[in-house]
Amino acid sequence: MSKEIDTEKWLSCLFSELIRRGFINLAANKNKMSLFTQDEQNAIKSVAKGGSLDPFLTFVSKFNPQRSQIMAGGAFAGSITKPEVALPIAAAGYGADKLQSFLRKQAAEQTMSGLLTGTTPPPAPDYFTRGLLSSVMNPPR
Repeated sequence: MSKEIDTEKWLSCLFSELIRRGFINLAANKNKMSLFTQDEQNAIKSVAKGGSLDPFLTFVSKFNPQRSQIMAGGAFAGSITKPEVALPIAAAGYGADKLQSFLRKQAAEQTMSGLLTGTTPPPAPDYFTRGLLSSVMNPPR
Protein backbone atom coordinates (compact mmCIF):
# COMPACT_ATOMS: atom_id res chain seq x y z
CA MET A 1 0.00 0.00 0.00
CA SER A 2 2.75 2.47 0.89
CA LYS A 3 4.50 1.71 -2.41
CA GLU A 4 1.36 2.83 -4.29
CA ILE A 5 1.20 6.07 -2.31
CA ASP A 6 4.89 6.78 -2.94
CA THR A 7 4.44 6.03 -6.65
CA GLU A 8 1.39 8.27 -6.76
CA LYS A 9 3.26 11.17 -5.15
CA TRP A 10 6.21 10.63 -7.45
CA LEU A 11 3.98 10.63 -10.53
CA SER A 12 2.21 13.77 -9.28
CA CYS A 13 5.54 15.60 -8.91
CA LEU A 14 6.69 14.38 -12.32
CA PHE A 15 3.41 15.45 -13.92
CA SER A 16 3.59 18.93 -12.39
CA GLU A 17 7.18 19.35 -13.55
CA LEU A 18 6.21 18.26 -17.08
CA ILE A 19 3.40 20.80 -17.05
CA ARG A 20 5.84 23.50 -15.94
CA ARG A 21 8.22 22.47 -18.76
CA GLY A 22 5.30 22.86 -21.14
CA PHE A 23 4.74 26.40 -19.87
CA ILE A 24 8.46 27.16 -20.32
CA ASN A 25 8.37 25.87 -23.90
CA LEU A 26 5.15 27.77 -24.60
CA ALA A 27 6.60 31.02 -23.24
CA ALA A 28 9.63 30.61 -25.52
CA ASN A 29 7.47 30.22 -28.67
CA LYS A 30 6.50 33.70 -29.92
CA ASN A 31 3.99 32.39 -32.48
CA LYS A 32 2.01 30.38 -29.93
CA MET A 33 2.20 33.16 -27.32
CA SER A 34 0.57 35.58 -29.76
CA LEU A 35 -2.62 33.47 -29.53
CA PHE A 36 -3.12 34.48 -25.89
CA THR A 37 -4.26 37.75 -24.31
CA GLN A 38 -1.76 39.92 -22.44
CA ASP A 39 -2.99 38.67 -19.03
CA GLU A 40 -2.75 35.06 -20.20
CA GLN A 41 0.75 35.67 -21.55
CA ASN A 42 1.79 37.19 -18.22
CA ALA A 43 0.37 34.20 -16.33
CA ILE A 44 2.23 31.76 -18.61
CA LYS A 45 5.48 33.69 -18.19
CA SER A 46 4.96 33.79 -14.43
CA VAL A 47 4.69 29.99 -14.23
CA ALA A 48 7.68 29.56 -16.53
CA LYS A 49 9.81 31.97 -14.50
CA GLY A 50 8.76 30.71 -11.08
CA GLY A 51 7.91 32.69 -8.01
CA SER A 52 10.01 35.17 -6.10
CA LEU A 53 11.20 32.41 -3.74
CA ASP A 54 12.16 30.07 -6.59
CA PRO A 55 15.91 30.94 -6.78
CA PHE A 56 16.32 30.63 -3.01
CA LEU A 57 14.38 27.36 -2.85
CA THR A 58 16.40 25.98 -5.77
CA PHE A 59 19.63 26.66 -3.89
CA VAL A 60 18.45 25.23 -0.56
CA SER A 61 16.83 22.17 -2.18
CA LYS A 62 20.26 21.11 -3.49
CA PHE A 63 20.96 19.99 0.09
CA ASN A 64 18.09 17.48 -0.01
CA PRO A 65 19.65 14.07 0.67
CA GLN A 66 16.99 12.42 -1.50
CA ARG A 67 18.28 14.16 -4.61
CA SER A 68 21.73 12.60 -4.85
CA GLN A 69 23.84 9.93 -3.23
CA ILE A 70 26.63 12.46 -2.66
CA MET A 71 24.35 14.68 -0.54
CA ALA A 72 22.97 11.64 1.28
CA GLY A 73 26.50 10.48 2.08
CA GLY A 74 27.48 13.98 3.17
CA ALA A 75 24.42 14.25 5.40
CA PHE A 76 25.20 10.86 6.94
CA ALA A 77 28.86 11.69 7.54
CA GLY A 78 27.96 15.13 8.85
CA SER A 79 25.33 13.70 11.18
CA ILE A 80 28.02 11.55 12.80
CA THR A 81 30.52 14.38 13.28
CA LYS A 82 28.26 17.45 13.68
CA PRO A 83 24.60 16.41 13.90
CA GLU A 84 23.52 19.87 15.10
CA VAL A 85 24.65 21.29 11.74
CA ALA A 86 24.12 18.46 9.24
CA LEU A 87 20.60 17.42 10.22
CA PRO A 88 19.01 20.90 10.00
CA ILE A 89 20.71 21.47 6.63
CA ALA A 90 19.37 18.17 5.29
CA ALA A 91 15.92 18.91 6.72
CA ALA A 92 15.94 22.39 5.18
CA GLY A 93 16.93 20.93 1.81
CA TYR A 94 14.13 18.38 1.97
CA GLY A 95 11.58 21.00 3.07
CA ALA A 96 12.67 23.47 0.38
CA ASP A 97 12.39 20.79 -2.28
CA LYS A 98 8.86 19.87 -1.22
CA LEU A 99 7.78 23.52 -0.85
CA GLN A 100 9.14 24.40 -4.29
CA SER A 101 7.36 21.44 -5.84
CA PHE A 102 4.10 22.44 -4.16
CA LEU A 103 4.36 26.11 -5.20
CA ARG A 104 5.21 25.24 -8.81
CA LYS A 105 2.37 22.74 -9.01
CA GLN A 106 -0.11 25.21 -7.52
CA ALA A 107 0.92 28.00 -9.90
CA ALA A 108 0.68 25.69 -12.93
CA GLU A 109 -2.73 24.34 -11.91
CA GLN A 110 -4.15 27.82 -11.27
CA THR A 111 -2.87 29.08 -14.61
CA MET A 112 -4.18 26.03 -16.47
CA SER A 113 -7.56 26.46 -14.81
CA GLY A 114 -7.65 30.13 -15.78
CA LEU A 115 -6.62 29.39 -19.36
CA LEU A 116 -9.23 26.67 -19.75
CA THR A 117 -12.08 28.72 -18.28
CA GLY A 118 -11.01 32.05 -19.76
CA THR A 119 -10.80 33.66 -16.33
CA THR A 120 -7.10 34.38 -16.05
CA PRO A 121 -6.72 37.13 -13.46
CA PRO A 122 -4.10 39.83 -13.96
CA PRO A 123 -0.94 39.13 -11.99
CA ALA A 124 -0.86 40.50 -8.46
CA PRO A 125 1.63 43.33 -7.97
CA ASP A 126 4.76 42.54 -5.98
CA TYR A 127 4.63 44.68 -2.86
CA PHE A 128 7.69 43.17 -1.19
CA THR A 129 10.24 45.53 -2.73
CA ARG A 130 7.98 48.53 -2.34
CA GLY A 131 7.36 47.71 1.31
CA LEU A 132 11.03 47.09 1.98
CA LEU A 133 12.12 50.33 0.38
CA SER A 134 9.36 52.41 1.93
CA SER A 135 10.23 51.17 5.41
CA VAL A 136 13.88 52.06 4.85
CA MET A 137 13.10 55.46 3.37
CA ASN A 138 10.42 56.31 5.97
CA PRO A 139 11.55 54.97 9.35
CA PRO A 140 9.03 55.08 12.19
CA ARG A 141 9.24 58.13 14.45
